[in-house]
Amino acid sequence: MTIKDITGKNELKAVDVCKKAGIDGERLTLALEPEAAAFCCKSDETERRASRPVGNIGSFDTGARFLVVDLGGIYKGGTVDITSNEILDSGQLKEIHGASGGPWGGNTINSRIWKLLRGIFGDKTVSKFIAEHRNDYLELARTVELKKRTVTSDGKMRLEIPFSLIIETQKSNPDTIAEEYKDKVKLIKRILIFSPDVVLQIFKDGIDKIIMHVQELLDQPETKGVSTILLVGGYASCDLLKDAMKTKFDNLTVICPLDPDLAVLKGAVIMGHMDTPILGRIAKCHYGIAVFPCSASPEEEFHTIIRKGQPIQVNEIVTGYDFPITFNKEEAVIQMYASDEKEPPKVISQDNCSKIGHIRIKLPRSRREARLKIGISTSETEFKVVARDEHTGKCFEGVCSFLN
Repeated sequence: MTIKDITGKNELKAVDVCKKAGIDGERLTLALEPEAAAFCCKSDETERRASRPVGNIGSFDTGARFLVVDLGGIYKGGTVDITSNEILDSGQLKEIHGASGGPWGGNTINSRIWKLLRGIFGDKTVSKFIAEHRNDYLELARTVELKKRTVTSDGKMRLEIPFSLIIETQKSNPDTIAEEYKDKVKLIKRILIFSPDVVLQIFKDGIDKIIMHVQELLDQPETKGVSTILLVGGYASCDLLKDAMKTKFDNLTVICPLDPDLAVLKGAVIMGHMDTPILGRIAKCHYGIAVFPCSASPEEEFHTIIRKGQPIQVNEIVTGYDFPITFNKEEAVIQMYASDEKEPPKVISQDNCSKIGHIRIKLPRSRREARLKIGISTSETEFKVVARDEHTGKCFEGVCSFLN
């Protein structure tokens, strides 16, 4: 199952739904969408089938460093998600800089187009059209999504407008188009023709922000040596965007595979056939624990185990806390917290510090005190809390659900 963010609540609630639907958790693997797209474009099959790349897909060699810019469309919330990876000798990927992004994807363009349509035909008219002509509205929404992807660098764009919207508009405005937009658009029969200046205004702000963010990433010391930018997602089909990226980053190879909106799906299948496709990640937050025998105190300290920005090896156990257990305790609850602040919090009640999982450990009956060494084991998309009894050598572990 592909997700946009390892710790994203909406994505991981979907995981919970999958399990409730009867999907065996042992058979359910999570894959980050930008990384899945990278595996798709790295594969030989994609290289053979790509007929119109903006660059050479053969650049994915051992040691190559690249950015994956996942440009979501209307069905993916409109966000841009960017990962930075390096290809290892084994063919696995290693994250070299933390994942980042922003709300500059295809859905933001759709919103701008709809805002423009409301200005042209009238806000009340468009609202009535959406409410009373659902089939026509859905068809127009699909047209907006597809036309957005085909806008060329000269700014040409035409939309076929449903008769129902034109009729609704003419009830209040016989001229159909609002006066302030008559120099910006033309309606010929059912075809709405946008002037290049209007089209560029729709796209420019989002494209500029994407380029600015990519440049900021390339300026980081961790991304030194990046030679390729990979554009995937439905919005990546837009020639206006591709040409802007190619012009700005003319010293790098900019790649857009055939069918970029399917790259994540194809890559997820490839990753599903690999044992460990991702070897290392960069921690997105500070991760720590608070350990109590049954209940939490609101002022319990946050014990940092993994710091934000720290490289993490997959399946590596990072130890960071020794917890004493008195002889009369029957169980211990280990709770895991995360914070995306610049510095780790001191107490778990601090703002932006939230619980993301826990395990409950049944302690063996003992007449003596014991110590548990607490650590965090990372898989490709999950965290496990690991506790080892220093006296008996017995280990306890539990996967953090990230859903509590």
